[in-house]
Amino acid sequence: MPSSLADAVRLTAVVEYLNAQGHKVFLLTQTQEAKQFENEFLEVQTLRWVKPTNADKNIIRLIKEVILGIEIFVKLLVQKNKTYYFFTSPPFVSVVIGIVATIFKKGSVILDVRDIYPDIYVKQKVVPENGFFHNLLKKIERFIYKRSSVVLAATQGLFDSIKKRTNTKVLLFRNGFSNFFTISETKKLKFTVVFHGTLSKFQNIELLVDIVKEIDVLKPEIDFYIIGSGPKQVLFQDMPSNFKFFGRRSNEETAVIIRECNLGISLRDDSQISKDAFPVKLYEYIGVGIPSIATPICEGGQVLSSLGIGFNVPNDKSEIIRLILELYQNKELYERMRGNVILNRSDFSRAKISNDVLSQII
Repeated sequence: MPSSLADAVRLTAVVEYLNAQGHKVFLLTQTQEAKQFENEFLEVQTLRWVKPTNADKNIIRLIKEVILGIEIFVKLLVQKNKTYYFFTSPPFVSVVIGIVATIFKKGSVILDVRDIYPDIYVKQKVVPENGFFHNLLKKIERFIYKRSSVVLAATQGLFDSIKKRTNTKVLLFRNGFSNFFTISETKKLKFTVVFHGTLSKFQNIELLVDIVKEIDVLKPEIDFYIIGSGPKQVLFQDMPSNFKFFGRRSNEETAVIIRECNLGISLRDDSQISKDAFPVKLYEYIGVGIPSIATPICEGGQVLSSLGIGFNVPNDKSEIIRLILELYQNKELYERMRGNVILNRSDFSRAKISNDVLSQII
């Protein structure tokens, strides 16, 4: 189960479900802290060679994923056969190499897909569409689906796309929020809007910067907290006093910060990938009991709108600013939306989602 810190937190609910059912779990993870949670039902081996991150340049990340995949391959080959092999992708290349190792083992593969490759590579211009490498990657993609007994898809959009590409059983397995994200009645003295996550290609950080600067002029009593890291953090130059940048924080630290904020925001670009997305940050805003605003019109945003727990709008600066100001000024509207979040919150927990899905396959 190749895993970064975020992946490890997300998959904690999977491990907990399996342990609760009496299954022993052998966990391969890049999260060093996981070692402390070993018990009679959980054995942890850490992957130490490299750690691919979203902040890496494409070629560097690709090289790291190959090296990570080789480490996974070696560790799986020397292990005794397992009943199930659970992989989460990305990191796509690492997962492919790991799944190749299962050819020499007994046991069923469960593939958890968070992003579809090679689509991401085409969008990021790593490979040209319909070229030799793109067609090769599509064959590799079909191979890992065929090797799997079941494929889990993080969003309805991913589910629909994968169903068209394979005859393997596909189940919807949404993300959800972890136990770190709890509700706090203590809020910042000033109305605070929070954005957290990787500051990379698909995030509309340019729009976020424009909104922060304009609201500083219109309503300087509204603050913006930004948590995360990535290539686009270089855009945070000469920011006004209503802006605070925390950089990358652990999931625990992130949860503590955002639970004291008033409004979550998720701004992504207009790519099809973003339109099919249900960003994890939206689940985590629900977890801490605050409304949110999401762009563009997307799967996750439509859920917010349908439940009255947030707004889903295009990447329109004026409209987003209008909604932020309305939620700040209209206390009745804000409290009604916050009440709706709390009412629906339990349906979005990672533990509930994991139990509902895994009970169908294990």
